[in-house]
Order: sequence, then structure tokens, then C-alpha cells
Amino acid sequence: MPSTLLPTLESQRLIVRPYMNNDRLFFVELLTNPDAMQFTGGPMSQGAALELFQRLLKSVRGSEIEAWIVISRATGRPVGHVALKTDGDGGDREIVVVLSVRQWRKGFAFETARIMFDYALSCEGYPRLIAAVDPNHAASVGLAYKSGMTLLERREDGGGQYPVYAITREKWLASKKS
Repeated sequence: MPSTLLPTLESQRLIVRPYMNNDRLFFVELLTNPDAMQFTGGPMSQGAALELFQRLLKSVRGSEIEAWIVISRATGRPVGHVALKTDGDGGDREIVVVLSVRQWRKGFAFETARIMFDYALSCEGYPRLIAAVDPNHAASVGLAYKSGMTLLERREDGGGQYPVYAITREKWLASKKS
């Protein structure tokens, strides 16, 4: 029987591992930071961030939300958060990447996305990953395209319209061969 524990994933510059208790301070500081969260619906309250962190500690493969801390190999320090969560509108897996503001524009978001694409589409066999993106955040829109995603649809919520990008398992596997 396969393990239900979330794996630790690695790239040349990053280690992406499941959360542990000693990651709580970083997680809460990141998700309550108005600058880091400005394009993801806004900062959480400290209480809400702590509650979410406790849920994420129990995260396992295939659960509603799978979450990891992103760590720089060079410094051994956290640089961000990444999650795969079940999309309420269609059952797809949605990728969410949040980086500490000090780590923006270093290529960590792109590298994190590629690590997660490989895990979700190659190893876990999900048929497609999506990313809901703030249309006013040019870096996120650019990241979606650079990562090989294409515009799937536009959705609307209380904040207005936003694009949803997608990459299929077939497209991801073909890109790895080229």
C-alpha cells in the first residue's frame, strides 16, 4: 500500500517538505503579511493562520489540501509556501504559491511550480492542475505562461473577474521530453 505521507521534493535550489511544528512562526508571519498576500485575497488574521497551520500539519496525499514549506538550499531558511488544493468549481487540483516578499524576483516561484507540476502530474497522475490568478498581478500571469499553463477560463467572485490557467498531464509530460 502506498504511503499517505506527503513527500519531500527537491530541486537544485529548493527543498519542498511537509510542514512541521517548528514552521509555525514562518507560516503565520507569511500568511498575515499584507504585502505577501496582496494578490491572494489579502492577509489572514493570526488566529485564522494558526488554525490553518494546525490543519496543514495533518495534510496527507490526496486530502482536500496538501501543503509544503519551501526552503532555500543555500541558506536553509524558508522562502515560501506551496499547496495543492481541491478546486470547488470543478474538482481539479489548484496550485497556490506564496513567497516571502524578500524572495520575490529570484525565480523561486517558477522553480516551485515546476517541482509541484512534476509531483502532481507525473507522480500522482492528476489529469490537470489549475491556477487562479489575480489579473492585476503581472508576475503571476507571467509565471502561469512561463510554466506552460494556458488560459482555461475566466471566473467571477465578489472581487470581480479573474483568469484561471491550466496545464494538463499530457502537456507536462510532453514538455519534459523536449
